[in-house]
Amino acid sequence: MKRFFALASIMMMTAGLSFAGEYTGYLSDLKCAKAGKGASDGHAGCAQNCVKGGGDIAFVNADGKVYKVTAGADLAKAHVGHKVTVDGMLEGEGDAAVAKLTKVSM
Repeated sequence: MKRFFALASIMMMTAGLSFAGEYTGYLSDLKCAKAGKGASDGHAGCAQNCVKGGGDIAFVNADGKVYKVTAGADLAKAHVGHKVTVDGMLEGEGDAAVAKLTKVSM
């Protein structure tokens, strides 16, 4: 029984940790991504204009979850509006969800 509680405690403590990985999705502007418009090729022009105008970059994963890009925005900027594969960390929930990117490729 002690083993069970020790294992359960370890699992709960590590549940919020994130791990680096490779993810596929769209790069968009944060405002439209949160409105559900960012994960499509048809939104590319709008997303690019918003980011050029100072908007934040977002990564929208295959499940439609939106992450604000907080690291690696310089890597992502050239690919805004496109479906990409990114390397990095996706962490957090809701408005606190962030993407820390180390590589972006189409």
